[in-house]
Amino acid sequence: MLAREAPESDAVRAMPLEAKASYYLERRNYLRLRLTLETWTTGEEAKRSLDWSKKSLVEGETIFIAYPYAANLQRIGIRVGGDLNETAAMIVAYAFAVIAVDGTKCADPTAPAHRTDMNLSDWGSTAWQYLARLPVKKRNHIIDIAIGLEARTAPLRKEDYFVCSGGSAEWAKSDFSKGYEVPTPPGGVGRTIVVPDDPTYVPEFRPPSDYLPKQEQERARLPKVFEDLLDMIAAGKQ
Repeated sequence: MLAREAPESDAVRAMPLEAKASYYLERRNYLRLRLTLETWTTGEEAKRSLDWSKKSLVEGETIFIAYPYAANLQRIGIRVGGDLNETAAMIVAYAFAVIAVDGTKCADPTAPAHRTDMNLSDWGSTAWQYLARLPVKKRNHIIDIAIGLEARTAPLRKEDYFVCSGGSAEWAKSDFSKGYEVPTPPGGVGRTIVVPDDPTYVPEFRPPSDYLPKQEQERARLPKVFEDLLDMIAAGKQ
């Protein structure tokens, strides 16, 4: 989809990484935001991307940021080793927890369900496979950190447009006339048509009186959900 977007202006292109990331975050341009955070060539640039991502997440910004953050940690971990892969796995698990808890805010329940699928598949599959291979005591420790982080950032998190978009409600409002064909993935059947995201789409949210009790229920379920999920992945059933 990036190929169909207008080129960056000279002013935006000249921005420091942090300013450019904040610029795209404010406009909810998630594709450009991810590209900004993952396009680095030096250790200094990588550090700045990691620092901005970490700061934004702990301040309650959109959980979308977890994915370029985890990807960068994994990329650096391949080079230097250490516990960066553990941190990346924790961040992906944290994103899963946030989607489960904050998905209760979404008027369209298919939206967080879609984001969960994304978390477990391409966007987070490496982290989940890594977690599932760890000794149970170690992986439980990482999951406990993720669950604790979700609870600590909860008072800071805003209504997350990313979590509550991408479902059937948005799909129903999509402009299919703007769709374009892309190569069908290996093993796929038929044609593959991409319909660009609508940056003007605003998801609907439930009132606090509705979602707050459901959030507590989701939090209470998280330890068992993680346990069952990782057991399934370890057994090759997920």
